[in-house]
Amino acid sequence: MTAFTIDRQRHVYSDSDTTALTPIWVDQLLNDVFQPLPPLWPLADFVAVNPWTNVSEQTLLEVHQSQQLICDSDLLPAWSILQQMWKRHGFTESHVFLAFEQLSQDPSFRVAWQRVLDLLSSLQTTCPTPPSNVRQYWTVSEYMDRDGSSSWSSHILNDVTRNCAAQLDEGQALWQNPWQSLSLFDAWRESAQRSRRMEWLGLTGFRRLVASLPMSPRLAIVQILGELAIPREQWAPFLKCQLATVYGWATYLKYQAEFATPPSPYDDLSGLLAIRLAYDLCLQRQFEVSTKKLFPSERARSNSKWLEESDEVNYDAKLRYLLMRASEIAYQQHLQMTLQPREKQSNRPHFPDDLLEAKPQHKRVQMVFCIDVRSEVLRRHLEAVDPCIETYGFAGFFAMPIEHVSIGEEGGVPQCPVLLKPLAVAHDHSKSTSVATATLSQRTREENWFRRCWSHFQKSALSAFAFVEGLGWTYAFQLFQRTSKSLFGKRISALGKHRHDIVVPSLLSSNSNNPNFSMQVDLAANLLKNLGLTQDFAPLVVICGHACDVTNNPYRAGLDCGACGGHSGAPNARVAAALLNRMEVRDKLAQRGIRIPNSTWFIPAVHHTTTDVVELLDLDNLPLTQEEHCQELQYWIEEASHRVREERVQRMGDCPANDVFRRSVDWSEVRPEWGLAGNSAFIVAPRSLTRGHNLEGQTFLHSYDHERDADGAVLELIMTAPMIVASWINLQYYASTVNNQRFGSGNKLLHNVTGQFGILEGNGGDLRFGLPWQSVFDGKSLQHTPRRLAVLIQAPRKRVQAIMDKHFAVRQLIQNQWVNLIVIDQGTWYQWTRDQGWTEFMSNSSC
Repeated sequence: MTAFTIDRQRHVYSDSDTTALTPIWVDQLLNDVFQPLPPLWPLADFVAVNPWTNVSEQTLLEVHQSQQLICDSDLLPAWSILQQMWKRHGFTESHVFLAFEQLSQDPSFRVAWQRVLDLLSSLQTTCPTPPSNVRQYWTVSEYMDRDGSSSWSSHILNDVTRNCAAQLDEGQALWQNPWQSLSLFDAWRESAQRSRRMEWLGLTGFRRLVASLPMSPRLAIVQILGELAIPREQWAPFLKCQLATVYGWATYLKYQAEFATPPSPYDDLSGLLAIRLAYDLCLQRQFEVSTKKLFPSERARSNSKWLEESDEVNYDAKLRYLLMRASEIAYQQHLQMTLQPREKQSNRPHFPDDLLEAKPQHKRVQMVFCIDVRSEVLRRHLEAVDPCIETYGFAGFFAMPIEHVSIGEEGGVPQCPVLLKPLAVAHDHSKSTSVATATLSQRTREENWFRRCWSHFQKSALSAFAFVEGLGWTYAFQLFQRTSKSLFGKRISALGKHRHDIVVPSLLSSNSNNPNFSMQVDLAANLLKNLGLTQDFAPLVVICGHACDVTNNPYRAGLDCGACGGHSGAPNARVAAALLNRMEVRDKLAQRGIRIPNSTWFIPAVHHTTTDVVELLDLDNLPLTQEEHCQELQYWIEEASHRVREERVQRMGDCPANDVFRRSVDWSEVRPEWGLAGNSAFIVAPRSLTRGHNLEGQTFLHSYDHERDADGAVLELIMTAPMIVASWINLQYYASTVNNQRFGSGNKLLHNVTGQFGILEGNGGDLRFGLPWQSVFDGKSLQHTPRRLAVLIQAPRKRVQAIMDKHFAVRQLIQNQWVNLIVIDQGTWYQWTRDQGWTEFMSNSSC
């Protein structure tokens, strides 16, 4: 073993065995190992995450090929998915040829066209058999389990999970881990030296090995690698292979280290890696496994059979990547045909002819929605109900980066994208003059305390049996009530309408963290300017956030507003409307050139996405002059919501439109709504481009008019925040579809909440990452087509290019085709390709 000397001289990180083994070198090595990991947010703030957000300097195909070396991880659609798309004309031979032309610009993409043609001719009847994976790196336990005679990997993972769940628990466990104040590694050392579980399973000497490890996890990693005799140049991929076996826990610890408030003070990622290595070292000692078999040797690299198998695996990946790219081109061409002007289209199904004007001549209502794909359907039907309704799309936090503190709570939750930090704090206040805020807060705290005590009493080990036998029968009525709601589909709001009537969030507080008046004006101005709504205000302007209505669903936050950090957008809408209704704010806005007429009133609202009910909020402040307009608006909303339910329920099987109400309260329903499944495009353009077109609930719609954005600041904000968030959502759904076993959370029926922050499938295994299988699959076919997001921007190419050049992260996202960028410049469609830059995008008719 190489000595780990305490040499503080800085050395450049290198894989060479001749490089000095210093703490700085080890730090650089581990940073390289941990850097590709994505963060996993806890359930309460669950937001979509791109699993490959930290490797965007590579292409999807390159990441796929590198992952194949260290773990059984497939990042591309399976042949069965591609075959179904081919049979359903999701793409044609002409689309495959266009994809082939694009990808052939890369010298590393060597695929014979004749082989592609042979594949397409057989794809109608035969599903290709994927070649066996050619892994180069294995953990000791995985290598021992290869022939199926042992289950060490499962035993080790379950033991790691027990320790991680106990250490990271956030109040679910009644008996807390006595070492929870320590780091993960230290707590595990204390527990593992006392627990005989692994030794009972046959891992002799495990407790003695744990006791002999260094106190520092990084020193332990180096010591174990030395004893395993892993060559220095193999350390990085070998450690990545180790982390791949505890991927879920590693991603959650990545969140704890970089995004939690406050961040973890411990180096728990190194601790997790050291823990995982310790089990392998004990196995290697006991069974004398030759560690030379765990990584590729020179002999294996020169083996002709291995090289042939490796080439076949890479060829298989290139063919699947080619067909996936063809399906993306097919969708983009379909989108172009859909968005053609009226005179160029032979027919226009699903939409009346009188709704095809760019904008209504007389605006009676303006409604601002989140860019969420579920809003597209509602916006389309609202405009169909009455052409005088004008709709906008904007990130659902409505430029209000606030922390919302609910009544009776000491701390709040961030109501903004995870890429931003809250700038202001909005506290709930009592709306009643007879009930003070302090009194209401005290009542709420007492109720919450009682619920927690009662819950602990129900679950405690001492009272569980006595409780069930003595008081269990009293829950019969509650069970009947819940079941009857499911049967009769009672209409309810998951947010609690009574709560909206009692309290209102406000920025006006004595709290020193709240913004001053100037900041409030800035927030209001930013909303209107970035939205492009600075003139021609309608009598009513509705700011509509969204939230889901579901029961018994740990992933509820994943159906809420991602722009609000996985929470309801109602607080942001209420704060924004209150600011814009204040006369003092309007006076300051007028000085900045934004004049809101006295006859205009802003109404907050929330769109319940599971039931498509739109609830108008804070109507007790509505001026008498607006009551008639509001009644008319409510009629339009009811009609549009009914049409949306009729359209949306078609994806849910043979059931009536009102079945969505049953789904929202049915505690056994695994598919209350499809969420953002099917998302495929992000359109940044005026509503005139998309108004009157049926985009089938697959597009994020962000309002933008480049003629009102002279310096490009608004477009820069859109491309650096909402576009990235949309790509995260798209790639999470993609990953959960193509490989749910690794990047999803498996079967929802088997979910167990652990520590109040994550999900296990069953009673063990790894912490799950991503969406349940039921969120993308209806039992017969996929409800999400795995393809990367098409980003369509109507703006000058020079402006888009300047933003790409300025922001390296945005350029990588586009350059390496994690999103497919198309720009409409003076009516012509241009696409960005990795090797040729801007090229004119050809329509389907040109193929």
